[in-house]
Amino acid sequence: MKKQIYLSRFIIETTSPFAIKSGNAGIILDSLVARDANDLPYIPATSLTGVLRSILPLDLDHWFGIQDKDNDKSKGSQVILSDAYLMDEDGKTVLTGLRGKISPYAKSLKSYVVRDRVKINDKGVATNQGKFDEELVPKGVRFAFMLEIQDDNGELEEKEWFDLLSLFNAPEFRIGGGSRNGRGVFKVIDCSIKKYDLSDKDALKGYLEQPFNPALPILKGEKFTFNSTSNTNWKKYSLKLTARDFFHFGAGFGDEEVDNTVKKEVVIRWDSNGSAIWQDNNEAIWEFLIPATSIKGALAHRFAYHYNKEVGHFSDIEGKGNENSGPDGEKEISEYFSNLGIDDNNLSMEELKELQGKLASMQPSEFFDKNTAWKNFEADCEKAKGKGMTRSEAVEINNGVKELFGYEGNPYDKEDKAKRGNVLIHDIYFKKEAITEKLFNHVAIDRYTGGAKAGALFNEKAAAVKDNTGINLDVYVNKTTLSDSKITSAWETTLNDLIEGRLPLGGKTNYGHGIFTGQITQ
Repeated sequence: MKKQIYLSRFIIETTSPFAIKSGNAGIILDSLVARDANDLPYIPATSLTGVLRSILPLDLDHWFGIQDKDNDKSKGSQVILSDAYLMDEDGKTVLTGLRGKISPYAKSLKSYVVRDRVKINDKGVATNQGKFDEELVPKGVRFAFMLEIQDDNGELEEKEWFDLLSLFNAPEFRIGGGSRNGRGVFKVIDCSIKKYDLSDKDALKGYLEQPFNPALPILKGEKFTFNSTSNTNWKKYSLKLTARDFFHFGAGFGDEEVDNTVKKEVVIRWDSNGSAIWQDNNEAIWEFLIPATSIKGALAHRFAYHYNKEVGHFSDIEGKGNENSGPDGEKEISEYFSNLGIDDNNLSMEELKELQGKLASMQPSEFFDKNTAWKNFEADCEKAKGKGMTRSEAVEINNGVKELFGYEGNPYDKEDKAKRGNVLIHDIYFKKEAITEKLFNHVAIDRYTGGAKAGALFNEKAAAVKDNTGINLDVYVNKTTLSDSKITSAWETTLNDLIEGRLPLGGKTNYGHGIFTGQITQ
């Protein structure tokens, strides 16, 4: 029996912010990230394991253990992962263990990047409990971790090991929450590997001398080279967009010049020597940002329209036959008369006026208490509590949207479970040298006084890409979802709307901002 150990050490870098949530809220934030003993962000091994298992092919899943109580074939995991710890600014030191002193770069990561989130309903305003803020780890931060596979019976083939390592370079490998909203995207900076045959004394000695510690390199390790990313389960749409002129993705606040500025975010960069660049003249480095959530929201709303058109689901059909749409006033009054033994179809004008006077003088509670139709309607409403969505939600979240973009589920209905989205999208960053900002002044004139209305004199900034440089946007869609021809047709029509300038992105679109044109390649 041949026992082998497969050891790997990864260095990964965030290409979009991510958050492994701690489960706690702060004084000014609704959600905080997990931090280690040094109060620095880290990635727990459980998060790495969960992501890896979720994208692992079924024929490799047994390496993470089997639970089979009936047949007594349970076994523990043969895959061991360490926590991923922060790499210091020199690009070599990994900050493991409790440290008395940490570098200014590491201290800077004790502060946070904040993303304000808002869910927009069909009326263009925030939904109930749909506005919140969360802490994120910024783009450009590097982490190191170890991966070990224990092959007790010599069953693992080298190709399976390489296939497992390649998953860290797959488009669906995203860590933390909000992976379908553009967060948690990583790229592999370095991967060193070594295989130990424990039946060989020298190999056994080398393994015993090799600590399972991401802070230390693998002794005599080899560099693993990733092949071009395999997208066997995902269809890639590459969009090359050009902004017609200005676009506005708001920060939610102003600066010293304007009332409403565009979104910017702190980032970390690395030079050719592998050292972190995190300050410029003692100030944090920032870049302009188009959040993936802003793009995804626009695509989802437009996709809902096209999918409804594909399946023949129109608003007039939605309203037909809805007996619980509201109380019928005429029916209620007729029901009230009937309870009093009055036939309202055979009343003289004087009697009708007398009854109208009584109705006008009645308190609403007195009328409703004696009205059977109203009581039946109230009973129907009570039964329906927690058993469905509101009318606007039912129109917005159709079956196509649920399949493509996911669904939060219904906590009152066990059969209506949450579903993860099948669209992967990413944030778009611009260096500040690539963007020009334009200040726009706005005022609403009072037609009576000829002056500005109270609170209606304000200004804002919008952004434009210098030299008309193209914007690259890659979107991945699960091929299983695209097997539905109606979903595919509605999705590709939505993308065509975007590249032909019919689907503006961002805010202030009524002012002409956010119009893009471009091309799609698949």
